[in-house]
Amino acid sequence: MSFNTTSVKWFDDRWILITGIPLMGLVFPVISGLINHDSLQYILVNSASSLVGTAMLWLGCRAMLHRIMEAFPWQHKALQHLVIELIAIPAYTFLVIILMWMVAQNIEFVYSCLTAGFWEHFFVSMGISLIISFIHEGLYFFFQWKTTLLHTQKLENENMISRYETLKSQINPHFLFNSFNTLITIIDEDKEAAIEYVEHLSDFFRILLQLRDQVTIPVEEELQLVETYFFLQTKRYGTNIQLDIRVNPEHKALNIPPLSLQMLIENAIKHNIISTEQPLKIEIKSLSDNKLQLQNNLQKRADPAVSGGIGLENIRKRYALLSGVAPEISETSNTFTVQIPLLLSV
Repeated sequence: MSFNTTSVKWFDDRWILITGIPLMGLVFPVISGLINHDSLQYILVNSASSLVGTAMLWLGCRAMLHRIMEAFPWQHKALQHLVIELIAIPAYTFLVIILMWMVAQNIEFVYSCLTAGFWEHFFVSMGISLIISFIHEGLYFFFQWKTTLLHTQKLENENMISRYETLKSQINPHFLFNSFNTLITIIDEDKEAAIEYVEHLSDFFRILLQLRDQVTIPVEEELQLVETYFFLQTKRYGTNIQLDIRVNPEHKALNIPPLSLQMLIENAIKHNIISTEQPLKIEIKSLSDNKLQLQNNLQKRADPAVSGGIGLENIRKRYALLSGVAPEISETSNTFTVQIPLLLSV
């Protein structure tokens, strides 16, 4: 499962910088100097040079890794991430060592490139750069794993709430009571229409059971559920309720959390007057910025159905977990509008 990756959240690595740079920059030259019985002056100069070089390597590699993770996240562009990293880190390490070696050798660049000391320093520094990269990549994966695990747990909780809301609002005595009353009325009038109604009612619950455990579903599947649900409502309200769906084909292939549109339509039916004089008109249409808009004319009931707002709040929370972009809700004196973002596969 993947989540919103348009912006990589960098972990707090201040403690790594504070301890890692001095440790790696000072310990190695000091130990090397003691083993080789170098003078104190040489050890101090070498340690200062090593500390500066390690800081340049660490901060530079860290900045590059951050940019590479943003531009080429492992979840979607692993090969590009690896290739760019294998090119960028050695190249940057080479430039740092050239710069430091040129300074140390009084800008005698040609001579310094031919000496064995240059390449010894380069390979040692390359090892340091790789260690730095492994540390940051490892910590990045660890924190991403923790974040993903937390998101998964939260999403499972939200899906549990969604399933509860679905069962509460759809498979409850009130819904079944209205459905069976409508069925009895249709049986008296037209037995073939009654059979068609039962088939749609069965399809509705079948689709409901299939979709309710999924994290996201294609818009096309959600619209199938909506159309089945709306058919059942038209048998109760007739032409007093109207639904206009205008969704672009390319948007039907994108995804939304399951039951999102169905919950919004149900809320519209719950909270608005539906009569011959005041028909309820619901419109679902595509927007240019990969969003769907559901809008209904606002004609609030004097005695609105009791609702804790769980359905709409659940949609908000699921979008917050999946994309970090919340649905936009607006209300005027005449309309109630909800715009929901469309998602890539999750």
